[in-house]
Amino acid sequence: MKFDLGRFNISEPALMDAGVQRRLAEGADQLNVPHLTLPSGAGHDAQDFALAGFPAGMIFVRNANGSHNPREAMEMADFALGTRLLAWTPLRILFAAHPELLAPVLQIIHRVIARFLLKQAGLKRCAADTGAVTLIQRFGSAANLNIHLHCLLLDGVYRRTEGEPDFQKARAPTRAELEGLLEKIIARLMKVLTRLGYLVEEEGVSYLADIDADNPLRSLQAASCTYRIALGPRAGQKVLSLRTVPGRDENATAALCADAHGFSLHAGARCGAHQRKELERLCRYITRPAIANERLNRNGAGDVVLQLKSAWRDGTTHIKMSPLEFMQRLAALVPRPRLHLIRFHGVLAPNAGLRAAIVPRTPEKPGDDVAHHAHEAPARMGWARLLKRVFDIDLEHCPQCGGDFKIIAAPSTGSGQALRSPPCLSGYSRIWACLRARRRAHRRGRWRCSGRPDPQDKSGSSGQVSRDNDGSQVGTGSMLEQTRQCLRNIEKSLVAAGASMSDLVWTTVFTTYIREFKQIVAAREEFFKDNLPTSTMVEVSHLADPGLLVEIQVIAAI
Repeated sequence: MKFDLGRFNISEPALMDAGVQRRLAEGADQLNVPHLTLPSGAGHDAQDFALAGFPAGMIFVRNANGSHNPREAMEMADFALGTRLLAWTPLRILFAAHPELLAPVLQIIHRVIARFLLKQAGLKRCAADTGAVTLIQRFGSAANLNIHLHCLLLDGVYRRTEGEPDFQKARAPTRAELEGLLEKIIARLMKVLTRLGYLVEEEGVSYLADIDADNPLRSLQAASCTYRIALGPRAGQKVLSLRTVPGRDENATAALCADAHGFSLHAGARCGAHQRKELERLCRYITRPAIANERLNRNGAGDVVLQLKSAWRDGTTHIKMSPLEFMQRLAALVPRPRLHLIRFHGVLAPNAGLRAAIVPRTPEKPGDDVAHHAHEAPARMGWARLLKRVFDIDLEHCPQCGGDFKIIAAPSTGSGQALRSPPCLSGYSRIWACLRARRRAHRRGRWRCSGRPDPQDKSGSSGQVSRDNDGSQVGTGSMLEQTRQCLRNIEKSLVAAGASMSDLVWTTVFTTYIREFKQIVAAREEFFKDNLPTSTMVEVSHLADPGLLVEIQVIAAI
């Protein structure tokens, strides 16, 4: 008997795609699947795909009794983990890279839940509406990137009536109803992401489309999502964790919590209309910052140690990072500019017709004829106050007398934003106009600052050269000596006017050989020490006398 197997095909070795390998490792971490990266000496279809230019990767699942033989066996639980990993899609990374997707996601969630509440209340959408406030949180307990949504929902609906809107409470959901809501949200979410081109679905398996390969934050965000390190000598490794308490078994699922396909929907927290303190505590919890200062410390080796709010199931209570690793975590948590992390829906939306009748009014102040609604937002905090609050830089008060400063303009650098000034007057020209007005006020004696003498005027000195009192040339051929003599002459002129070198606000240096500017700088440091005025240095072809190498012109505030 003869078996003809055909020509033996030998393929060249091939490398699996690094991006595919990274995504598989991220998915294994998220699904808590133990994994390791290893090479394979056998030929596989992925090898041919990689050689043909297609990004490829492989998942090996453990089996028994060897491979490629009749007695080969595998546990179905292991096979199921492999299929889950194959279908895993890191949506947290997707939402971090494309925060604009959060708007359609929130629309889906609100519509599904709003229709459920209307059905619970026995009303139609045209007759009533509900409301919600959503806070987008980007962080987890370990300062990791973990985008999730906290929604404060009204546990009922407002009926539209001719008079005041009538609130009708809805029945609380059951565990089965929550699971149905979650399945509906997941199905619609996947459909929308696929239609927008962010997900690709083939034969029942969804995976991310590679549309943000050039995103410079992709590696930081992916590492932060999977508790790993993106940069540095320990790149790819998990952050160090400290376990100080015994581990515990899996927690029992809450009564009003549904989990499916990596998504979860929690509805176990409820506050009554009279429970204002409980509601405030809940609002403070969902609006908390990413890191609490009292839980952040540095050890003796200089590493950053973050204490977890509550121990993990494996007993981890602290995580330890180097300063660079900690900065990577913080960089991944920073939201994109102009991204609103608080969203309002339904009757609580800013332009909702029923909002004015639902949101409580603020108490009227004495003398006010019109009561203001609570939903009227206060004036936005200015950039000067933000600098004071964040960096402790006070631009609103004089550092010498404590008087109030007035913000007169905010110059722009060509970003296309409108300046806080009339269209015919730019921010810079407005500042110069105010400076000219202040100078006139100096002369008239109308400007005072109790922390320093009253500057009455500015004094200018014509160009000083390196000649002594007799008119003789000093320091012929030496840039350093000529500069010193020029500064001595300037100092004598200031003393005669009742001033000193510390009153200089501007110097202009003219030199015939600018390559020796270091000698000019050295002479200036001898006279000015640490109080150097603003200076401009200009090279000229020659001065009035062929032997002169430098001439200095100054302006002083006296």
